[in-house]
Parts: sequence; C-alpha cells; structure tokens
Amino acid sequence: MSAASDQEEILRYLATRFGYGDQRYCTIPTLLKNTSIDASNQYVLALMDELEMSGLVMTRQAYQMRGGNLFQITGKGID
Repeated sequence: MSAASDQEEILRYLATRFGYGDQRYCTIPTLLKNTSIDASNQYVLALMDELEMSGLVMTRQAYQMRGGNLFQITGKGID
C-alpha cells in the first residue's frame, strides 16, 4: 500500500470513530490495531503529521504533553 492509501484508511477509521462521540479521539496504537496498516509507530506518526498539516486531523495537546498523541478528525477531514 502507499502512504496516500494508508492516510485514506486512517481518515475513514477516524470518521467512523467520530460518529460515536466519546470515541472520537484515537491513539497511534489504536490506529494500528483497527486498520490494515502494518507499519511502525513512526511511520503512522509521519502520516498523521501530514494529515494535521493539511488540516484533516488535529492533535489534542493536553494528552500529547503526557507523552502520547491523541488524534481527532476535523470537519475538513470528514468532507
């Protein structure tokens, strides 16, 4: 698979989670567990950085300060 198709899969998964409200935030290990992406945390982090720079996802900063990343899809990412 390519990085672009991996990012599309991540966005589809995050959009599904968003519909459940209390499950709208997601960690990298959760993404790896619930998608078909078989790669390192660093690879997924790079994908998420690109998605965040594009405005398609956002990082919850309070969680990030504790040593992890917690991601949520944005309205632009859903569109």
